[in-house]
Amino acid sequence: TTTAATGLSDEDRAAAAGAAADYLGAWAALDWELASRFVLGSPDGFASAHQAWVDGLGATGVEFSVGDIGPADEGAGARVGFTAAVQVAGAGTWEYQGSVPVVRSGPRWLVDWTTRVLHPSMGDEDRLRVVRTWSTRGALLAVDGRPIASEQPVKAIGVVPGQVEDLDALLLALQELAGIDPAEARHEIERPGVQPDWFVPVGTVPAGDYAVMAEGLEALAGVMVRDATERLALASPFADHVVGGTGPITAEILEALGAPYSATDVVGRSGLERTLESRLAGVPYQEVQLVNKYGRVLEVLAIFDAVPPEDVTLTLDI
Repeated sequence: TTTAATGLSDEDRAAAAGAAADYLGAWAALDWELASRFVLGSPDGFASAHQAWVDGLGATGVEFSVGDIGPADEGAGARVGFTAAVQVAGAGTWEYQGSVPVVRSGPRWLVDWTTRVLHPSMGDEDRLRVVRTWSTRGALLAVDGRPIASEQPVKAIGVVPGQVEDLDALLLALQELAGIDPAEARHEIERPGVQPDWFVPVGTVPAGDYAVMAEGLEALAGVMVRDATERLALASPFADHVVGGTGPITAEILEALGAPYSATDVVGRSGLERTLESRLAGVPYQEVQLVNKYGRVLEVLAIFDAVPPEDVTLTLDI
């Protein structure tokens, strides 16, 4: 018998659905060599496009279910619908609808593959990515509610190397005005690869303390000041080892925490800051984005809401 909607016999429909299922099964197994056996010809960038799909999403797994079989968009063949349920690391499950075009090639049915099989909105040079936005870290509070460690507004003091007239004099002035260590500042400014027009951060001061040094800093050639936030704690030695501190994530901590953390994040590195990381940081707001080869966002395909950070009240009494 022949189904009017596709012009295919029941036997051909079953064969077309089977070809799509074979390809999707290999995709779910992340076996690109196996997947290529069910594809017509040798499409350029087949394996790399699939791997980029995995890497861009941080996909830890994907399950497919085969749906309806419809007519091909052009010419002979069929289009087999599917639902993908992707496990996006550190975010959750993203479901979307797609389709696989299949054509007869001799005695077999094969997938007529393009990047639109990976997602129906994807062009040849487009890619998927997950963008994460963390909320302001929660505070560590004393038993009476006063902050022990919290995010506070600061002034970030930076140097633009190409605008500096006398580095030695500048470093001395930064030390006198803002207490910035000259050796550490020099190290940052003279790091290999630093460009003359870069803003190179060399220190911060609390926003409330900035007024008394503003005139002097702003008169220094090569100095630039920006608004920022920074984790500020009670002055040492208030329970330093118990409270702990934050800083750029280490390879060891990144391995322990996993997604949604990345190599560029700041985390609790010791003490209660480390132990209470999940409560203080929460979970970031996350988007699955489709971007072109220039990185411009073409479409937001999925959203995962944030889990807000918590302020944690301790038993420590200031």
